[in-house]
Amino acid sequence: VPSTRAQMNANINYEVTERANVFVELSYNELQSYSELEPIFAGQFISVGPIPNINMPVDNPFMPTELRDAILAGDPTAEEVTMRRRMVELGGRTGDVQRRVFRTALGLNGELNDTWDYEVYYQYGNYGQDQTNGGVFNTKNFYDALRAEPDGEGGFQCTDSFARSLGCVPIDIFGAGSITDEMLGWVGVDSQLTQRMDQEVISASVSGFPFEMPAGDLGLAFGYEWREEYSAYNSDSLAASGLTSGNTIPNTRGKYDVNEFFVEAIVPLFSDAPAAEYLGLELAFRASDYSTIGSTDAYKAYLDWQPLEDLRFRGGISTAVRAPNIGELFDPGSETFRNFTDPCAFGGAGGASATGLPADVYETQSAQVQANCATIPGTATLDPFALNIRSAGGFDAGNPNLNEESSDSMTFGFVYQPSGIENLAITIDYYEITVDEAISGFTAQTTADQCVRQPNFPNNPFCSLIQRDPVTGLILRIDNFQINVAEFEATGVDFTADYSFDVGPGNLNLNLIGTYSMSNDFVPFTGGVPVDSQGEIGVPDLKANLTSTYVM
Repeated sequence: VPSTRAQMNANINYEVTERANVFVELSYNELQSYSELEPIFAGQFISVGPIPNINMPVDNPFMPTELRDAILAGDPTAEEVTMRRRMVELGGRTGDVQRRVFRTALGLNGELNDTWDYEVYYQYGNYGQDQTNGGVFNTKNFYDALRAEPDGEGGFQCTDSFARSLGCVPIDIFGAGSITDEMLGWVGVDSQLTQRMDQEVISASVSGFPFEMPAGDLGLAFGYEWREEYSAYNSDSLAASGLTSGNTIPNTRGKYDVNEFFVEAIVPLFSDAPAAEYLGLELAFRASDYSTIGSTDAYKAYLDWQPLEDLRFRGGISTAVRAPNIGELFDPGSETFRNFTDPCAFGGAGGASATGLPADVYETQSAQVQANCATIPGTATLDPFALNIRSAGGFDAGNPNLNEESSDSMTFGFVYQPSGIENLAITIDYYEITVDEAISGFTAQTTADQCVRQPNFPNNPFCSLIQRDPVTGLILRIDNFQINVAEFEATGVDFTADYSFDVGPGNLNLNLIGTYSMSNDFVPFTGGVPVDSQGEIGVPDLKANLTSTYVM
């Protein structure tokens, strides 16, 4: 992946007075890169809008007679046959990417008096990406080009009259050199993508040591921040509508702003006391108001205790929140059809469908599910298989009604710096982190099942994704929106060891940092089966990094 990078940074400081300094920060980065993969393939698993696969019509006039005869010998009623072909004539799949990042900040900092410092600044940042993907094809044009018939003049034409009016050229995919430049001109296309992100920040903070306590100076900081985020992801009309052989990429656009107030404090309680060389608190609180999810808050309360000169204990609790991002909120998505079996068929009582097919049997649900299904009109006799309905449409998109994710953390540990071994420091900290109402999406089957299995039926997030016929109870659509239902929990131990000593004319430093992960569980929804990821790829039991540095 050859790339070219350019970078520029500039920092300007101007001392207006002894207590006021104006600063300007500028940075610009640009990256151009080019990548290439093997040629794209056409046929099965390449969709054309709502058509899931591009298949070859058996009556394609370019198909060799021997192949057609073999297909019809296997199935005399066959109209199409699955196919797969590398489109080497289009060349490799290429990506020509240009990214640009610009940031500037203008501010004022300094001293209010001998006790308090201040900082006020405005920041603007912009990210842009332009990408051209080559080696792909227009799936609708390719689909039409496979469906050909004699033109009455010794040649062939596309069977679809509208496609012909657009210049459709039948394509011959059989054999090397069979695809002409004219055929490639009809099916080949370059896909264009652009992405833009803007961020604006206004921040003001004051920090200082307002007075002395018996154990030391009280440290205090407080401030305000306003931030606005804007993001737009635009693809060309073909890619947005799923009509290229590349990935379907819907256009996404949205923005939000947030106002935040914060206060932090370091409170020394005792020093030079029995069993307390030092005892102090670290406190913090942040209140936020998002234009999307409303008000949130987070806090931190930690205890710092040094019973001996060589040993320090620390620990506490904290909370945090993560607001949904622009894609999770505003992704317009696309229409999709997904298969599932309705748990409320026959009222959840189970049994064979009227189709009589061995595979068309409904599972018997629990008594609670049957009771919930009984409240849905029409489901007592509902038999979707008999209606030849095994799927439903819906949108796979963002969800503007998302709430924030919230987490609770608890840590405790110690720092050991033995006075008998100079420049040695060892830290060990146990952590326990849980995330509630995490944002997640689900299969159609999970959505249908959990709607009637959750204890808060029908007022749960799963049921909000389902629309049923008010008379027959048939599921008309089932959306795939991100919802706040998942849970995470992780526990483990972080450890570090740092030691430096003289060797010859210089100094050697050894540093070890690592994590022993004890558990890593994901619960997709309340009552769901926990997924244990501990020890799997990406979540090793132990990871560590040892570095050594020698300085003369």
